[in-house]
Amino acid sequence: MTALLLAMYVGAEAWATRTVASGVTVLGEDLGGMSPADASVALERIAGTVNSTPVDLKIEGYSVPLTPAAAGLAMDADATLDQLTGFTLSPQRLFDHVQGGHAVAPAVRVDADVLTGAIDRAAAILDRDPESAVMTLNGAEVMVDGGQPGIVVDVDATVATVRSQWPRATVLTPVAQVIQPETPRAVAVAFRDDVNGRLLANAVSLVGPNGTVEIAPDVWAEFASVDTSSGTPTLVVDGRGLAAALVEANPTLNNEARGSSVTFDVSHNLQIDEGQPGREIDASLLGERVVAAAGRASHIDEMPYTITAVVPPAENLNIGDFTTKISAFDTPLTYETIRTKNLQHAADKISGVIIVPGATFDLTEVLSPITIADGYFSAGVINNGIHTTGVGGGLSQMATTSYNAAYFAGFDLLDHRQHSVWFTRYPAGRESTIYTGQINMVFKNDTPYAAIMNSYIEDNTLHVDIWSTPYYRVETEATPHQNVRAPGTTVVTSPECVPSRAGQSGFTITNYRRVYLDDELVKDEADTWTYKPDNAIECE
Repeated sequence: MTALLLAMYVGAEAWATRTVASGVTVLGEDLGGMSPADASVALERIAGTVNSTPVDLKIEGYSVPLTPAAAGLAMDADATLDQLTGFTLSPQRLFDHVQGGHAVAPAVRVDADVLTGAIDRAAAILDRDPESAVMTLNGAEVMVDGGQPGIVVDVDATVATVRSQWPRATVLTPVAQVIQPETPRAVAVAFRDDVNGRLLANAVSLVGPNGTVEIAPDVWAEFASVDTSSGTPTLVVDGRGLAAALVEANPTLNNEARGSSVTFDVSHNLQIDEGQPGREIDASLLGERVVAAAGRASHIDEMPYTITAVVPPAENLNIGDFTTKISAFDTPLTYETIRTKNLQHAADKISGVIIVPGATFDLTEVLSPITIADGYFSAGVINNGIHTTGVGGGLSQMATTSYNAAYFAGFDLLDHRQHSVWFTRYPAGRESTIYTGQINMVFKNDTPYAAIMNSYIEDNTLHVDIWSTPYYRVETEATPHQNVRAPGTTVVTSPECVPSRAGQSGFTITNYRRVYLDDELVKDEADTWTYKPDNAIECE
């Protein structure tokens, strides 16, 4: 019985050699159901392809091709066919014919010494020392040079890998120690692409108290470099060098300390300058601000500054008091151009004069010296009722205009004297003349706020404005002209006599000024003046 069963088993195995089991594949090609002859042809073709296809040892982007024959490798088609159709007593063969086959590894011949020699030669090519990528700037563009990992191939382990994986795989990773450099090339290339495409693609703007400066990429890139000391590439900018270049091109980016000041614009409005501290671009922060701006969508950041000096203290400059124009007065000019030049010179001297609380405004002191050398001219004056000429002629109009500005500001009127005859361009009785050493116009700022004067000529009119903080409220009225006396004729024998026609009549008038602090009357004043008739002058 046992003999019979054995005979039947051997017969079945013999039957299995007549065809390749269904479903059997070799290197992905289906040979199932083929006769031994057909399978032999297919395997010879597969072996020819395998034995002529180089094996690529590839690692970290480097590769070395190995020709199978030169590496001692060969697929054996006959030995492989014998695995598929040769007689065997293994029950797996019968099982495959019944259930279907599976992938069968081709039979391979390996010359171990030749393979080891080939891998050793390939290792000599693949082995290398680690080398960091070098990043430099060429204008406004980052360039990358070099960069490779260190590779040390384990020859014996790689031989084992090739033997276990070939010919199922023709691209093989050798067993090796890979040592990444401080800056791998892939990292450097990614950094280059980011910097060139983003940071160096647009100009940056730095905004500061001394203005906004736009910096083109090629300008700041001249002072840029790549720092790899932290292990991660970073774009850094030499702030000291860039700061020097920016200030050379834009000197106002740095400034000396400046004290507070006040000026008047072309519309005669007060312009207050609070002053500023001394500033210098902070070179230690400039570089990082530029890089930060380059990385923003807006491309904007703040210009960094170091304060080199505080705002100088301002003596008697109570800028906070100059809130509004508290008083203004104007008088029409004559057609005498020399006289107008004197008034313009006087206006220039008065403009900007500050009267602190408790201080006086002395017109003679402000206008002095009233000389030809100081810029005044000889023009018409009245001396003891006689029309003549003198240096600074016409300055009485400045006295009158300034007096009225102080009058309506509510200030204390300390000294003034009206003209001896009346000129209709001035308010009757509420005016003043000036004569060096004899007649002056003086008032006192008796408010708690500083005041600043402004004077100018515009539209053939002399103006005097006072700026301060509102304090007093002023009401005024005048009596009618009383004791009116018509002008006559005066005969003058002086060689300096200037003939003139008769002017206004003489009369007496009183002006009243009431000054209120809130609703309280604090000044109740009356000023009476008698004008002489403005006689015609005849010269002998």
